Amino acid sequence: MNLRHILRDTLSQVNINEKLVFLRESQFWNSEHQRKYQENKLQKVIKHAYDNVLYYNELFNSVRLKPYDIKQIEDLEKLPVLTKSIIKENFSSLLAKNHNNFKSQKRWTGGTTGEPLVYYSDKNSWEMHWALKYRAWEWAGYKFGDPIGIMGGASIIPDRKSGLKRKLWNQISNFYPLPSSNVNEQILFDYIKKIKQNKIKQNK
Repeated sequence: MNLRHILRDTLSQVNINEKLVFLRESQFWNSEHQRKYQENKLQKVIKHAYDNVLYYNELFNSVRLKPYDIKQIEDLEKLPVLTKSIIKENFSSLLAKNHNNFKSQKRWTGGTTGEPLVYYSDKNSWEMHWALKYRAWEWAGYKFGDPIGIMGGASIIPDRKSGLKRKLWNQISNFYPLPSSNVNEQILFDYIKKIKQNKIKQNK
């Protein structure tokens, strides 16, 4: 783990590198090992949801299911799909009663299909979210610390003014945000200039 990894994880009080090491190893598991791991995690999530999330407790009871009825990935078909409208209508009952124990944080989608959706994610899933990004970028030849241009909407690059912590994160990671909202010809020209100045590579 290089100094940038240490600074990034220390700044945000996370352990993304630990997750990344796991992903680098687990990507070579055979299909049977992968499935066993997935189903073990699935069963734990289902039990947690039943025991701690009012919405899912009531849902399971309404369709006469118990956590042990969901053992395999295919068993998820027994549950109705969770839609954006259901989340909005049942927001408070979808929050686990012990969510603060997992250092959950409020987040939101970019709202490209309409009004942004507010949701919570825990520390572990946020770490895994970033570790998965890094591993995917590594497949394209990226090494942590390489200059990288990040183009996206508000869910990736918040519209609100960046705080010091986010600015430090970007500097440590060598990230260059390129917001895609409200772009015009001049803004795109500026992005091209920034990409060239900071020697952001184009992988082929």
